[in-house]
Amino acid sequence: EPPADAELEERLRRLWQSDLLRRGEYRAFFIALAAALKRFLGRAYGFPAEDCTTTETLALLGQREADAALVAGLETVLAQADLAKFARRPPADGEMDPLWTALDGLVAVHRARRERAEEAADAQAGR
Repeated sequence: EPPADAELEERLRRLWQSDLLRRGEYRAFFIALAAALKRFLGRAYGFPAEDCTTTETLALLGQREADAALVAGLETVLAQADLAKFARRPPADGEMDPLWTALDGLVAVHRARRERAEEAADAQAGR
């Protein structure tokens, strides 16, 4: 199984390359996005995010993640996903850019953490 950040990055790449947004299928896009994020959060933070509401997910994430900007970015993404999924409200002009910025930041932070942990493990093992 690939690392959680690599799996999320691949799922986001495939989702971006899908034509869901271009076809105006925002609800389907955000359902897939939320599923990818919740799988990642469950793997990366060790809680059953896929079984949690957005409110529960953010509360549990807030207990496990010290980076407030990262949590705030995810709150923005999940709130927009809820609007598209439940209120069937498509994102307004300019609302997608902050989402992609938050998602890119999430992947970058976790990739850097994983790489530092791998380097530390290699150093400890004398490699």
